[in-house]
Amino acid sequence: MQKEEISMTFLWKPEWNFIIYKGFIFLLHSKIEIKELEWYVCDHLFRQYNQDKRQFEKESLVKAMLNSYLRYRNSNLHHLSEMMTVIVENLVARRVIKEIKNNSFELASRLSRLQCSKCFYICYLIDNEPRNCSRCTSSELHVFPRKNNKYPVKK
Repeated sequence: MQKEEISMTFLWKPEWNFIIYKGFIFLLHSKIEIKELEWYVCDHLFRQYNQDKRQFEKESLVKAMLNSYLRYRNSNLHHLSEMMTVIVENLVARRVIKEIKNNSFELASRLSRLQCSKCFYICYLIDNEPRNCSRCTSSELHVFPRKNNKYPVKK
């Protein structure tokens, strides 16, 4: 019996609980889990951007999630790494990051942290992304204030 080759790099159907990406099968626990991890990755990238760090490696991101966020402290490293592959591809497709070389990438432009006026969701958007809430699609976004008001937000 001959194996059927997949010509697509990404294959998924809503009724499946897995995706096929570049010939590898990744189990999906839920879309919510991936969306949540993507939010934490963007939060980490935003914080690193503010510390003048622009280049990252996929493996360092996985380790940063494990070390920096209590939510992922006891997570399975392999599972987190699989989800990170999907998330990095999503961010590349949205042009938030651009690949430099294999498993290395950099931010495409400045990352902003904005809060939706309707649902209060905190969004991380780059300069060339449409200013719409990632949760409710509202265009009423404002700059999320810093913890300390030593540096007032310029309007």
